[in-house]
Amino acid sequence: MREVRRILCWVFGIQSLMLLVHLFWPNPDPIHPQPLGLQSLREQPAASTVLLALAIVFGVAWWVTLKGKPSARGWDIAASLTYILMFSQQLILPSDAFPMRNLVRQVSALIFGLGGIVV
Repeated sequence: MREVRRILCWVFGIQSLMLLVHLFWPNPDPIHPQPLGLQSLREQPAASTVLLALAIVFGVAWWVTLKGKPSARGWDIAASLTYILMFSQQLILPSDAFPMRNLVRQVSALIFGLGGIVV
């Protein structure tokens, strides 16, 4: 169990970094243009706030698990529930919003979410 907890710890840390990069770094994708960098905070404040809140949850879960703090269990459950919510959004939104190529990402989110709650 300890090894699984360590792996999930680093998954949470990487997820936090990915969310921060997505929030603050320019997106060079010409096919799906998005607001660049801090400009997105002004143009889409609700989405940016959600991304920042998720990055904080995953970052704190990473940090307290890495340091072995007593509050790690609660933060790990919060981060794991976030993964389960990421998976369940495909059940709420229409099926054409999630093409088959995203299936692996969605299922992996469910596995990490359930694994984090069990551990």
